[in-house]
Amino acid sequence: MDLKTLMLLKAAGGGAAVEKTVSGNPAVFTTGISRMLKSLVVPLTYEQPGSGNPSQANVRPIYGTSGFFVVQSGKNMAYLRGYSATNRGYDLDGVLSNSYGTTISTTDPVRSLVITQSESSADYDKHNYRNGYLSIRTDNMVPGMRYDISFRVTDILSNPLNASLSDLQLLAGSGTGSAANEIEGDTVIWRNFAYREAATYRQAWELRNCGMSFTLSDFLITPAGTTDGEYEPYTGGRLDIAFPQEVGPVYGGELDVVSGELRLDYVGVTFRISDYSAKTDYDGITFYDFRNIIDAPVRNNSDQKCSIARYSWNGETLLEDHFYIYNASACGTRLMLYLTGEVDESQEFTVIAPLEETYVIQLSGYGAPTNAGVNTVWTDTPGDLSVVYLDKR
Repeated sequence: MDLKTLMLLKAAGGGAAVEKTVSGNPAVFTTGISRMLKSLVVPLTYEQPGSGNPSQANVRPIYGTSGFFVVQSGKNMAYLRGYSATNRGYDLDGVLSNSYGTTISTTDPVRSLVITQSESSADYDKHNYRNGYLSIRTDNMVPGMRYDISFRVTDILSNPLNASLSDLQLLAGSGTGSAANEIEGDTVIWRNFAYREAATYRQAWELRNCGMSFTLSDFLITPAGTTDGEYEPYTGGRLDIAFPQEVGPVYGGELDVVSGELRLDYVGVTFRISDYSAKTDYDGITFYDFRNIIDAPVRNNSDQKCSIARYSWNGETLLEDHFYIYNASACGTRLMLYLTGEVDESQEFTVIAPLEETYVIQLSGYGAPTNAGVNTVWTDTPGDLSVVYLDKR
């Protein structure tokens, strides 16, 4: 059941309730009643990858948030979906058998996945790909986030290399595999395990099955440090939020997903250098004046950022590309850009600046029901969520 369907359901529960707040990403809370969330605030910020002072020669793009996803689930953050591959690049659609003889029973979301290994050789180490590997596919995972992962290994049909559960290895994308941190009966547990997403390792962990044929079941993912190894099926859904073109991207602020209130603390604009209002040439320096660039007063401080110049209000040196934005009574909000050397005026660049006052925009809100029991909420944006929910008094 997807989140949009869940939102249409009438949330059950009665009696007196009290508001409680939890933060984090993921944000995890337990409640004794099923009610709608009071608020779900997602922080929004910008990214500027790279290092060193931005300049024409060292362009450091500035990316805002045009949209994001929010997932709300119970205790278990994902369902099990196995898929093999014809080589070490992964096919998102999945195939049932790979070139090293590992066959899986289905690529559909299931509770139990049967793994059959037809080729195993004592000439190779247990962890060699020729002795079996498959991918455990999950959706809605976030690169950089860390998880506790567990599953049961049952119905071992063949084990030609005499592998034990401690020989199983899980890989976060690529590289050296890791053995389970804990083994409790037929349950293997990896704690504080990373998720890494790359072009050829998409939405999957790799499991080396060491030549064994067995049934993998009761797959459980929880935020790092929270698992008890007790399986619960995945229940939940995902909401994808895209800002309207006239609003996004957002460079700083927050959105309350429930109320739809978007609070902007930053503003950003992208120009071509040729969009200037006036320019003046100095000795090896070109000064560009952009006028009335933003319809709101901004703060003139070092929180201003530009993709091709560093902030400098005092202009302590004219030998480097620098800029500043200030509020001019006659010309509105004004950008002053100083570029050294030869300038390609067709070049695009982005500037962002903090607003003097938070600007509020009302968007559509989304009701989000909780489940009685454990609830897990997370997003693919950086920063901690703030969740206000209802619980029994």
